[in-house]
Amino acid sequence: MKKIFARNYKKNPARLAIDLVVLACVILLGVSLFLWWTRIFMNPQRTLDDTIANNLKTRSITKSVNQSGATGGINQVTYLTFFPPTVASQTDTVLTQGAGSNANSVTTQTIGTSSEDFIRYTNVKTSNQESSERVKGLLGEWAKRQQDLAKGQRVSFLNESMFSIVPFGYFNDSQSAQLLDLIKQKNVYKYNSAKRMIQNKRPVYVYDMSINPADLVTVLQEYIRLSGAGDPSQFNPAQYQGLSDVKVKMTIDILSRQIVDVQYSTGRTENYSGQNLYHPIELPTETIPVEELQKRLQGLSA
Repeated sequence: MKKIFARNYKKNPARLAIDLVVLACVILLGVSLFLWWTRIFMNPQRTLDDTIANNLKTRSITKSVNQSGATGGINQVTYLTFFPPTVASQTDTVLTQGAGSNANSVTTQTIGTSSEDFIRYTNVKTSNQESSERVKGLLGEWAKRQQDLAKGQRVSFLNESMFSIVPFGYFNDSQSAQLLDLIKQKNVYKYNSAKRMIQNKRPVYVYDMSINPADLVTVLQEYIRLSGAGDPSQFNPAQYQGLSDVKVKMTIDILSRQIVDVQYSTGRTENYSGQNLYHPIELPTETIPVEELQKRLQGLSA
């Protein structure tokens, strides 16, 4: 076989030159792809930048929050959607206090839009059996607050849902560029180290970050303004001037360029999932005013 190949090349030396050029190109392409993968695509700063940009082209996200302490804790799941026609959030929250026979818990569900807040209690457990029975009459009933700036009534549930260490949203190219320029200008997501590891069989980077609160709120204020979904006046960077940096560990999936979780030094953990999944949020049609719900709760505790 080798003799046949050698004989063919002797008869056609031009073919040998062509094959050598092709082989060199294949090797060069392979080396280039390897260098691009290891030096550029897998670069920690490139991964972080791509993820931040990807977040601004997101149709929806689910955020799960967990924080526990000696006296209680919080478990919260928020679905935030940017699918038309309305930007909205739906949050289920379980607040616990105490332990053992003295444990109390309250479960609420909230829905927020740019102009309306909805809330209802779905479960209440207390060590006082009589109180638990009295509260049962309020379970499942939706209360509503309509934004009315003239009366000083502001909605907040959507803003609270959008307040995250990293903003998510579905912006056009111009809006995304404005936000990314501001993030870069403020150097919000500076990191001290980036550790590459395997988590759930996926390559990830774990970033050790120090985030300046005032700079983050400046970005979030512009983010809310550009989205038109919330109230930017509720974000005031001046209130955060002089505060210490927030220490977090942010885990990013290298291949998908998506945030996996954020762990705070305070013990709070945020997990992110379900990016771009569609889940319609139905706004309640039968409601009572929030003030009426508060009045009833006060009556129960009297």
